[in-house]
Amino acid sequence: MFATPMMIAFMEETSALCLEPFLQEGETTVGYGVDIVHLAPALEGTPVRADVEAIREEGRKITFR
Repeated sequence: MFATPMMIAFMEETSALCLEPFLQEGETTVGYGVDIVHLAPALEGTPVRADVEAIREEGRKITFR
């Protein structure tokens, strides 16, 4: 089953990949907060996809949807 902590990790990884083209070599991103509701499980073997959209930039803080 696709557990909530794994879902959050997947979302953070996808967000980091979204910003990768804008980072210098050796830089990375970190997540510090999430606001989600995990409504349904995904059984083992079920494909799971994460789409992210950067919707706001405040200095070094990027908000994703």
